[in-house]
Amino acid sequence: MILYPPATWSSNEWFVLICNVIVWTIVWLLPKRFTRVEKMLPFLFNFYLGVSVDLIIGVKPYDWYDVMDLPKTEIFDIVLYATLYPVTAYLVLYLYDFLRPAGLWLWIYLAVCAVVTTGLEGLSVIFDVFTYKGWKLPYSLPVYFVIYWLNVGMLQLVRHYLPSRQASTRPIPSGAGSSDSVEKPWSRNH
Repeated sequence: MILYPPATWSSNEWFVLICNVIVWTIVWLLPKRFTRVEKMLPFLFNFYLGVSVDLIIGVKPYDWYDVMDLPKTEIFDIVLYATLYPVTAYLVLYLYDFLRPAGLWLWIYLAVCAVVTTGLEGLSVIFDVFTYKGWKLPYSLPVYFVIYWLNVGMLQLVRHYLPSRQASTRPIPSGAGSSDSVEKPWSRNH
């Protein structure tokens, strides 16, 4: 794959750089909540998801939008995939872990996150990060909802199958061999 430099240094590159400074500063300032695995999986998952989706619907035969200046992959496309997509999902997961919404509140939380992210995408369209050809901004709302739902599910699976280090230092409760003592992450009442 050939990575092309930006056609011109314009508002979209500045937008991506400024957004990166903002979100990475937020991540850096937040107290640590996740294990290494819990941090790395959303980054890898959302990087590959962003690249895959953009390569499927952002090129022919669909060609619904362009990312950055060129219809080809340029350096700032990779910056977007490797930083802003994963960090946004990380922040959604961080807030999810802090708030612990369950039931209807989880669906409301995911909907609010999808609306906010769709709004941020609308802002990025103003700065020419995305150029829509057949895509429309409202299409992004259900896409972000599903992406965040998948991220929350992934975090729950990771926590279910790879317990944290703190869990291993706690005493084993009585009846630990029974299935009733196993905490199921999808059934937490917080």
